Amino acid sequence: MAIFYRGAGIGTWWHKHGPGPKGWKAHSPYMEASETRLMNHIAEGSTASPFISLTRSYGVALNYARNSGLSRPNRRRRAFVWEIELEEPLPDGLRLHDPVKRIANHVPHPLATIPYQHNGAPTCLIGLIDITQEKLLAQICPVPPNSNPPYGPPNISLGLKTLIFALRDAEVLATGVIPKECVRRRYDVF
Repeated sequence: MAIFYRGAGIGTWWHKHGPGPKGWKAHSPYMEASETRLMNHIAEGSTASPFISLTRSYGVALNYARNSGLSRPNRRRRAFVWEIELEEPLPDGLRLHDPVKRIANHVPHPLATIPYQHNGAPTCLIGLIDITQEKLLAQICPVPPNSNPPYGPPNISLGLKTLIFALRDAEVLATGVIPKECVRRRYDVF
């Protein structure tokens, strides 16, 4: 058995659409679960996807509930963290995807013209991990003297951004329907 969590900030899709009569399904459940859609879902926050984001971390889900909505939760208008319990065998039609494994298997070769690695200082990764440090993503990249082009912000590929966000958020993706009986409880957040 494994416990997962789903944070739902005020006004978000998951806040408005909790588990229905049959359970939880993605915003766009009939789309293909491709790597591109997976990367856009995680790195760009696209809700038009066949994926349901889950996390193994209550702290991550709590952060999403508090900070991802249209307004901050309070005693009158609460956000939620949902607790989901899954075990083998998974319910029919439900699949879990490890985004780190999926993306890591498709990163470009080190000699590729557009690699998945970044060209910035080590601190640019902190800017991806900690949203309060986002300014680090705009810092000029160190380059050798007399380089052409001389300076610019770091190039961070969608693949690298996806890998970092998935690790940061202890993220697991689900496709299919998470049956209502797997949703064990809802924690109110205010």
